[in-house]
Amino acid sequence: MKKTGIALAGAALAVGLVSVNTGKAQAATYTRTQVSQHATTGDCWTIIGRNVYNLTPYVPMHPGGPQEIGRVCGKVGTKAFNGQHGGNASIQSMLKTYRIGALKR
Repeated sequence: MKKTGIALAGAALAVGLVSVNTGKAQAATYTRTQVSQHATTGDCWTIIGRNVYNLTPYVPMHPGGPQEIGRVCGKVGTKAFNGQHGGNASIQSMLKTYRIGALKR
């Protein structure tokens, strides 16, 4: 049980959700360059609006297939997402679960 807590804490540190100095949650921010380094279906981050999402776990579940969601990996996916899913409250709610931070300005 203790190892699970350590693994979760390590994962939170890895994505920038926990401050190393205080151990408290903080808002992670990412640059476009950082997002661009996650540009495959096996490591898929995208920008939608002002937020950054890690869609990697969702790729195999995407109804359009990996190739469709792969078009936004490592890129700004706002236009593609809104064009396909804009106004769909359930999809927008599901997307929130993949948010890892905000886009750094």
